[in-house]
Amino acid sequence: MKKILYSMAILTILLVFSGPVSAQDVFHLEGGRINTTNTYYTCTWDTVNFQTPFDATPVVVAIPSFSGGHPTSIRMRDITTSGFETALVEPPGWDGPHTTQTISYIAATPGLWLLPDGNYIEAGTVAVKDVITSQNATSFQGITVPISGQFKNPVVLVQILTMENERNNPPCDPGTGNGEVSKPWLTPKVLSVGPSSFVVALDGGECVPDASDMTMPESIGYIVMEGDTTGSFTGDSGAQVNYETRLFSIATGWSDGTTPVTFRQSYASTPYFVASLMTRNATDGGWPRFTNLTTTGVEITIDEDTCVDSERSHSDATEMAGMLAFYPNFHLTDNDVDGDGVSNDVDNCVVVPNPNQTDTDGDGAGDACDDDDDNDNVSDASDNCPLVANSNQTDTDGDGAGDACDDDDENDNISDASDNCPLVSNPNQTDTDGDGAGDACDDDDDNDNVSDASDNCPLVSNSNQTDTDGDGYGNACDDDDDNDNISDNLDNCPLVSNPNQTDTDGDGYGNACDDDDDNDNISDASDNCPLVSNSNQADTDGDGYG
Repeated sequence: MKKILYSMAILTILLVFSGPVSAQDVFHLEGGRINTTNTYYTCTWDTVNFQTPFDATPVVVAIPSFSGGHPTSIRMRDITTSGFETALVEPPGWDGPHTTQTISYIAATPGLWLLPDGNYIEAGTVAVKDVITSQNATSFQGITVPISGQFKNPVVLVQILTMENERNNPPCDPGTGNGEVSKPWLTPKVLSVGPSSFVVALDGGECVPDASDMTMPESIGYIVMEGDTTGSFTGDSGAQVNYETRLFSIATGWSDGTTPVTFRQSYASTPYFVASLMTRNATDGGWPRFTNLTTTGVEITIDEDTCVDSERSHSDATEMAGMLAFYPNFHLTDNDVDGDGVSNDVDNCVVVPNPNQTDTDGDGAGDACDDDDDNDNVSDASDNCPLVANSNQTDTDGDGAGDACDDDDENDNISDASDNCPLVSNPNQTDTDGDGAGDACDDDDDNDNVSDASDNCPLVSNSNQTDTDGDGYGNACDDDDDNDNISDNLDNCPLVSNPNQTDTDGDGYGNACDDDDDNDNISDASDNCPLVSNSNQADTDGDGYG
């Protein structure tokens, strides 16, 4: 079996949770039978010794039988790793002692465990001070107990494990031998059972306790298993233990008769049996008792106290109940509950096989049972990098693998380690300025200190940003700087628009940009014949034209 470690929030001051919050080295489970003492003749509590000592104080659950006509319930005290004390007690209004009964118990190490057949079992204790009674039944809230979530339709078995508030000496005073009832009258109650939690309370029935009666919390133990399930495993003795759980409804009280429950399997001999009510629909409360336990079934009734009235009927409401039957008696010890070859005391996933013990985030919970392997507060089920911490879950290329664990973040088939733009797709890896940052992610591709967003030649260095024709393209990258539709490489005036390309002196410079169009070494500005060579500038009539 394997134990799942999990944390639970601290509850109110009226609840002290002492369930499965720390690792136990060894899982133990025991089922047995008690023949209680007839306390009319012998004033004593019964001492039950476990077949094999537990490594941690267990949770123990039992159910009273039909024997004896007085209302009675089972109380326990002094539970240790080696055993416990138990007695049949009666509510106020009766005499206290009770005749002998043959009853069964189940005891389990606290925690969430995996049985050898693959079924889960969970056990724990809750300290409870609040009492539900016939006076506050409609408004009582109870205490919510979280469970692991391994169960769809759980059976919850409960038992009060302490006698902290007892005012008398039930079932009888050992000094005088006089019978004494249990006061305050308390039985365990389970309500609102679901896959992830249930509500637990102390039930006073019609016997409303005084405020002074309840000064200390009582410890309620619980054992949870999947409902309507059968299974088997081999106990320490080597014998095969067959078991089953059942969920069933019941609306019969002590005065109404019994409700038959048929087992899902037949047993070689009379099985062992425990049960608990899992609702409280009747105002008066109540607790289960059994009779006619056979290899094929059992009969159940709901008993009540008579603190307000004498009726012990329960026909006014239907309750839901859960039961566990098993045969034979057994003790199961398992130091490697998941069978992975790593003992429970060092296994970082006690109930999930993980022989390699991988623990990516080093938090003590192996990856096999850790729902956040990288400890980034994102559940592995949702985490796009379950083994690499990435709380922001960035996934640049949207391929489902977060950037933190994706070796090609932008999905351009270039490994991030070699990619000059690891977060921007650029399969051609163009890097115009050779600065190591590809153009796709470089905001200054030509490295001229002018941002590409503002640069009129983003791929050609031109820090001066000259744009002769004002067309938005800098001269450095504009093949027609003067916008005269003549390519600069053919234009005899690349920076001055001259679509006709007139070059009077044929010197390769168009007149539009040539300051000596006739090449007579007289500047056009001074030349009296700027388009006809006349270096002597003769002007016979003196009219300004040579």
